[in-house]
Amino acid sequence: MIVTTIDLLNYLRCRRYAALDTRMQARQMNGILIDDKFSSLKFLAASSRAGTALDDEDSLDAEQKKQFHQDTVTKAVNTMKRIAKKKIETLAPELFLAASQKVSADFTADVTLSIRLDFLGSYSDTLATFTVIPATDREWILWKYQLGKERNPFFVKNEQKDLYQVASVPAGSLRNNFSERLAKLADCRNDLGRYVYDLAFKAFTMKKLYPNQTIRSFLVLLNHQFILGDPPLTDEQSDLVTLFDLTPVVSEAQQTIEVDLYRMLNHVHLNDDSPCPLVKNECLRGTAFECQFADYCFSHIPKENSIFSYIMQHLGFAEGPAKTDLVHDTYELLNSGIVGMLDVPISWLQREKNLMQRYCVENDYTFVNKPKVKALLETLRYPLYYLDFEAFPAILPRFRGESPYSQSVFQFSVFVETKAGSLDPTEAATHHEYLAPDEGDHRKDLIGALLEAIPPGDTPIIVYNQTFEKNRLEEMALLFPEYAARLHELQERLFDLLRVLKTDYDFFVARGFSKTVADSYNFYHPRQSGSYSLKKVLPAFDSKGYSGMPIADGMTAYQQFARMPEMDPGERQVARKNLLAYCKQDTWAMAVILHGLEKRL
Repeated sequence: MIVTTIDLLNYLRCRRYAALDTRMQARQMNGILIDDKFSSLKFLAASSRAGTALDDEDSLDAEQKKQFHQDTVTKAVNTMKRIAKKKIETLAPELFLAASQKVSADFTADVTLSIRLDFLGSYSDTLATFTVIPATDREWILWKYQLGKERNPFFVKNEQKDLYQVASVPAGSLRNNFSERLAKLADCRNDLGRYVYDLAFKAFTMKKLYPNQTIRSFLVLLNHQFILGDPPLTDEQSDLVTLFDLTPVVSEAQQTIEVDLYRMLNHVHLNDDSPCPLVKNECLRGTAFECQFADYCFSHIPKENSIFSYIMQHLGFAEGPAKTDLVHDTYELLNSGIVGMLDVPISWLQREKNLMQRYCVENDYTFVNKPKVKALLETLRYPLYYLDFEAFPAILPRFRGESPYSQSVFQFSVFVETKAGSLDPTEAATHHEYLAPDEGDHRKDLIGALLEAIPPGDTPIIVYNQTFEKNRLEEMALLFPEYAARLHELQERLFDLLRVLKTDYDFFVARGFSKTVADSYNFYHPRQSGSYSLKKVLPAFDSKGYSGMPIADGMTAYQQFARMPEMDPGERQVARKNLLAYCKQDTWAMAVILHGLEKRL
């Protein structure tokens, strides 16, 4: 049996995983499967950072999304490797650096540990492993520990060596939580700990082969502060990547590897696929590291209006209003058979939002807080502008001023409603749009078209969940200061339709609503299943929505745009048509929702 890091992490999830995996596929490891497993944590790192969901459905389209994602990650990692290799050779010329290689070591007669090292360095009696992960260093740099009343960086920059090292706690320090933060960082049940665990598995395997060597573990990440000057990005730009010496943290995590391997073998030998308790931090439902059997194990959970649909369900359900009343965790209730919204005893719903949801589901009722919705909509003045952006979250910066994972805007759609009821989606005069003609830098052209579509003024620009559009406008203003004044004006005019559906606490308190009413949500339809995403809300106002559209989600949109250079002219023309239709539908959906709300007042 060949075991990689991803195997061990998966087999430790629960007693059931090993048996399900055995039944799903024969454990015959060919080169392609092994390579997939070596790359899996890299793909997950990029998925998590870009906010993508790759396992949304078992379809050809979903497989194409995964393949595109993997190809994109592979290209980015290869660039990082080339840059990292030069950087390491410059910083440590005494180090003999070997390129990517697969290493195996026997754990038992039946179990072989297998790892792939991006780089292996050696000098004297020391071996140094380097692992390249296509994620930024931001979370690692922000990792803190408490010393007295101060929060201090867990990793500090060694300017001489140009790498980050674990901080040293001053001798005699009593009031600190350094050990606790170290243990949390080494815990494979959190995002950062998973990569520490990967390094620990590699160090454990290397120690099996080279017991007399000192093993040092380094992580190569993207520098979140890197800003591309004049493109293109070259292999000489060493400041794109940062090095972290994680050896002390890896040593902490490595202590559990042997025990975990025996736990894994116990699960394999049990060969028991009968149901077992669902555990949030092992199943990791809805995250990039979701268990591949989550759909199977959660198959008894309703697809709509499950217990997960309750707003703020992660805080649990209290049996009463007192602070001393027993609080039930969501997963505790799941494992006891309480799986649907209506299964939860109504007396355990202490939050007004949950009682509102319960009433809507029980009575197939659409809730609208008319006074609150009316108060917000009365602030609108015509002409109204509806705006939607589409952006490409490139792992590596492509254009001047971009950083890793910059959201590079390539498309917008704007509807203009001059007076109430005047908007017609088929009338060309009411709609403006722009889509970059190719993969080149057309940001200035996009800004020019945007400012022409929305002239100076002070009437609202309606968006859905304004953080995205607001941040993109700010980035454009910083990159192109000649347009900054107009772009900042657009920022000030943004009107978030989401706050009409949910709430705007400060606005409503200022308008004289009680704090309880101000905190409550304004709209809910049973088909939302707890979600306020545009695609979940729209069916309450328009049953057709995105049905039948070739592009019906943002991830497919940016992937289609990224693939256009590889398409023949006919395919490219179809892709452009589909992209324009999707962005237009996103924008039109806001108008449908706004006027649908007006009709319900």
